Amino acid sequence: MKSFKLFDLVQLLEPISIHGDFTNALEQYTTVPEGTTGTIVEVLEEDQAYLVELWGNWIRCQDNQRLEQAKPDFQDKFRETLGVEVIYAHQLQIVEKSRQLRGDLWNLLENLPEELLAEVKIFAEFLEHKYRDWE
Repeated sequence: MKSFKLFDLVQLLEPISIHGDFTNALEQYTTVPEGTTGTIVEVLEEDQAYLVELWGNWIRCQDNQRLEQAKPDFQDKFRETLGVEVIYAHQLQIVEKSRQLRGDLWNLLENLPEELLAEVKIFAEFLEHKYRDWE
């Protein structure tokens, strides 16, 4: 039985219909093809069903107003979201296991009181600044 974890990078083994309204794709899709990649954003039923954010092409926000195609080497690029769908284990294969530490941190942040989140953000910015100084 296949088992996937939160934030695993996965790939579709078959085409999937898109039902939801959650997208930032440049064009609307009703189906995404086999081979489309995505990330598990919620485990609905261990070893059976997962909520997967499916990705499309590289895009960027032009003048903070509209989305446009982007080249992979653009600094301000991100992947368009084709949709977020419930997908079953037999429809997926693993591309890359999540980095467990990132998932653990995400779960901790989700459970922290709002007033402590600002402190975590300040500490993370400190670490980022410190890391940049080492390069």
